[in-house]
Amino acid sequence: MQGSITNLNQQLRTFNLGDLVINYQQAEIDGTLSNGQLVEVEGFYNNAIFTATEVDAEQSLSFTDNIDTELEGVITFVNNNMSLITLNSQWQVSINDQTQFEDGTTANLVVGQVVEVDGVWQQADNKLLAQEIEFESTNINSNTTNQQFSVAGVVSYEQNIATINSIEFTFNSQTVFEDRLSVNNLDGQWVELEGTYNNEQNSVSEVELEDDTSEINLTGLVSANQNQQATLWGYISEDNSLTQYLNQTVELECQWVASNQVRACVLDD
Repeated sequence: MQGSITNLNQQLRTFNLGDLVINYQQAEIDGTLSNGQLVEVEGFYNNAIFTATEVDAEQSLSFTDNIDTELEGVITFVNNNMSLITLNSQWQVSINDQTQFEDGTTANLVVGQVVEVDGVWQQADNKLLAQEIEFESTNINSNTTNQQFSVAGVVSYEQNIATINSIEFTFNSQTVFEDRLSVNNLDGQWVELEGTYNNEQNSVSEVELEDDTSEINLTGLVSANQNQQATLWGYISEDNSLTQYLNQTVELECQWVASNQVRACVLDD
């Protein structure tokens, strides 16, 4: 397991790799642990916590363009068409028709699954093109409140803040921009954003152009707005088709009407 340390607690002897809690109370430590330090961890899982037996604090991890690279970690994000996954909330891995699978199939690409990925690092896209994905026997429920989201619409981008329907979305160094998009040409585009969200922020993993605006995919928690209307990512349904999903986290297909209005929202099979 590889990743950069966050939330280091030297008293409890725990830290995070992405959303995964690492307990290193009984571990052999090679090097000095600090937030931001890249580490390689060996150990075992127990009740969604990884108990480390060995922690190797490496000096650095540099990926060389078009060079074979191996990564191991927990899947923390899967996009809608299963062409992109995130490991340990840190590394993006792209999947294509040539990607081979061992001990599983694309159906096993789920959040919490532990995988080992062999591929070629693509420096320009800052992601790994997977040649082979091996599924480990472990599938965990990590200690995280993060949920996956998907939202389509016209995006506004100004001063490092992206918004759809006045809801803010955050990009990071791992965000993948498809279809020649970038922060420089994003404003005013009709796009689909996919990523993870919690009570603090909506973190975008992938940005794609949306060609067909007649139907949109929306994934997230349906809640009530100030007018007690059911809403999802700022959209309201003119036919009240969102109301039946109130207080539920769902994946929906909706017909776009105008502005922030949709209709005929149904579960996405």
